[in-house]
Amino acid sequence: MSNRNPGAFPNFKIPNRNIINRDFYANAKKVFVLSDVCKQVIEQNLEINNTINIGCSLWSDKCLEVIKNARENSTKHHEYGLLNSKNSIKGTEPAINFCKAKGINPALINSPVYSDFIGQLAMCENFIFFPQVLETFSRVCVEAKMLNCNVLTTPKLVGFFSEQYSSLKGDELQTKVKFQIDNALKTFEEVIFG
Repeated sequence: MSNRNPGAFPNFKIPNRNIINRDFYANAKKVFVLSDVCKQVIEQNLEINNTINIGCSLWSDKCLEVIKNARENSTKHHEYGLLNSKNSIKGTEPAINFCKAKGINPALINSPVYSDFIGQLAMCENFIFFPQVLETFSRVCVEAKMLNCNVLTTPKLVGFFSEQYSSLKGDELQTKVKFQIDNALKTFEEVIFG
């Protein structure tokens, strides 16, 4: 049976019979990944050494400005919030069940408009997120932390938490994310044009 979730296997070790596209990745000039755990999983399972971990996802300057404005201008109105997603791999149902078991009444965060979504997230002291697959980085967890939210999650399934700077929050984290993005863009140029 085919499965795109390495988290379904102990220690992310995928049986050889489930490996696909090994040659595609082995023959690539470079394979860019978003986090250290992704690099480990890909190298371990595909037996390749042409990966580069950029250690971040990519946000535009405009999105980072939205995050900064929300952080500086929002008040924490909700003790807990969680992602209200219809996508089952985002773990809304397990997060809701966790809240019920703990007697937590969370704010449900959901908007197709980025600034509204970030505004809702910024109003939460704590963000609950239980992904059902290995998240290569998890933008929403990083956005929550840039907004000074505490994140309750399964760190083993969130690529961001495999990065050394994952303990940062707020402005300090946003500065580091911007640094990572700038470095990633330089690395892309070096690989493509170098």
